[in-house]
Amino acid sequence: GLTLAMATLAAALAVEQLLFRWPWFSGGVEGARLPPARLFGIDFDANALGSARPRRTFGFMVLLAAVAVMVAMVNLARGSTALRWLAVRANERAAAAAGISVTRAKLGAFATSAFLAGLGGALTAYSLATVSTRSFGVLASVVAVAIGYLTGIATPLGALVAGLIATGGVFSLLAGQEASKYQFATNGVLLVLAAIFLPDGIAGWLSRRGRRY
Repeated sequence: GLTLAMATLAAALAVEQLLFRWPWFSGGVEGARLPPARLFGIDFDANALGSARPRRTFGFMVLLAAVAVMVAMVNLARGSTALRWLAVRANERAAAAAGISVTRAKLGAFATSAFLAGLGGALTAYSLATVSTRSFGVLASVVAVAIGYLTGIATPLGALVAGLIATGGVFSLLAGQEASKYQFATNGVLLVLAAIFLPDGIAGWLSRRGRRY
């Protein structure tokens, strides 16, 4: 609801202004340099010279993480856990009357979303190599939520579409530097249109057209 959204936004702003600006924690304004990304003795670091950056091994690691998360979320959506979450979202009192622990359902949903956000943040940090207080600002979080709403927050397909059109996504990398000049404004216009004509986002519209044909 709106109350939870405002409380989360306020907490994020407090963390950004207080914790992220402490030099001992984040390196201050200059930022902190991350150690090379290594897993099971394999070098997955993104750094390389010239056009070789980011390295392909880092891209494969990100792709593998995306596929693993997508498979896990699809399986989760088919199970009883997701049904309990949906029941709590629809009507907390009715869900509690049916024997569902509302507190446990909410904590499970929050923990799952926090894990996904943390994984995405970690991969983003390794792609940047140097992180600072500007790397994870509140405005960037709001933009991420807006892109998620535009593409569709109810299906995993929405996450794939968001990866295509978001700033720094596939389309912007293919279009080069010129894409950043118009992408923010274009996404804003699309967000307004989606709020009016596509309440379930681009992914929902694509799913409806796919079922129709």
